[in-house]
Amino acid sequence: MRGGCLSRILTLEPFPLKEHGMPQLVIPDIDDGILKRLHERAVYHSQSVEGEAKAILADALQTARPTDAWAAVNAMREQLAKSGRQFPDSTPLVREDRNR
Repeated sequence: MRGGCLSRILTLEPFPLKEHGMPQLVIPDIDDGILKRLHERAVYHSQSVEGEAKAILADALQTARPTDAWAAVNAMREQLAKSGRQFPDSTPLVREDRNR
């Protein structure tokens, strides 16, 4: 954040601009609460709001996609099935626990 003013538009435009040389993304109409939390997080990490937004995007896009996570779960299920171990339905146990 520069100049001590929160703007309702976080400016990061998606296409390279010749005068800047770097891609940017514009996100209009950001909720005031989200922008405030982004600013607080930026201050905590000693970054600009733009820098913090870039770090959040990079982190979110570097984590495993949901399909990758399910592939790992399915691999574990297959491994357990090969071991011959059986897992009974836990529904009755869950219901019993809820009724306590």
